[in-house]
Amino acid sequence: MSLQTLAPPGRAAVPPRPAGVHLSGVTHRVFTERAKPVFGMRPELARLMVETFGAAADQEDFLARTGNGFIEMTEALLADAGGPLPPLDAVVLAYHSPDLYHSEVAGCYLAGRLPGNPEPCSVAGPGPGPAFTALRLLDGMCRLGEATSAALLVYDQNAVLWDSGHPATHRPDAAVLLQAGATGDVAVTELEEVRLGGNGPHTATLALADVLYRHPGVRVLAGAGLAKRLAGTPYAGRVEAVPDLWCTGVWAGLARLWPLAEPVLLADFEPAGGTFCSCLLVPGREH
Repeated sequence: MSLQTLAPPGRAAVPPRPAGVHLSGVTHRVFTERAKPVFGMRPELARLMVETFGAAADQEDFLARTGNGFIEMTEALLADAGGPLPPLDAVVLAYHSPDLYHSEVAGCYLAGRLPGNPEPCSVAGPGPGPAFTALRLLDGMCRLGEATSAALLVYDQNAVLWDSGHPATHRPDAAVLLQAGATGDVAVTELEEVRLGGNGPHTATLALADVLYRHPGVRVLAGAGLAKRLAGTPYAGRVEAVPDLWCTGVWAGLARLWPLAEPVLLADFEPAGGTFCSCLLVPGREH
């Protein structure tokens, strides 16, 4: 006997709202070394290039630059994930700056490398914002039925400036793999990206206060950008610090807690656009 949805006479039955995005796995890694040459070319070609642009004195520095590509970081995450991924409908890359190894076209590579030949998509923006935007994208795809299983990859490739001796060269690279889909162990709820000012809250502290008013006892992981703005406020002791990584800090904190036994609020602040980003993760919840 099949079950049917009953509706009042003359009114069509309304189908249940499709579930939003869920997480079923979180894998994070920090890459403390950089071994791959940024410019993999013959010395003769490198000499010609730097001389053409009037930078012959920088040739040795030019050839010595190394990094971690999106593809290499992803392969390391896949090896750490503990098992093969299921067939995927989508793979989303989120980052603050395009891959140093742009000619490798990581998104296209992963579309062929991952099971299911997923559709690739990229989200770029400053600081922690792209990961939250990418989750909103996947949430919409799950609700529309366009994706039932997906992978979200977030990259901290901190060698983007690569001036010799620049402080960015001393920050480690990092990346996270979020296994996502329309079902999973943890529901991603209340995804928010709030631009401060205007009709909304005027400080990151007030934005966080708005969320905590709705969820007064929830555990909070605050990214470094947000934690700095909470210093000296009553909320400074209310949040847990996470590694100081531009894009992946809160996700590194989440990976340490996984699997979740209680709801957790992830929150961060993107200073360039003045945007407060947050989401509430609820284990064992389908909606």
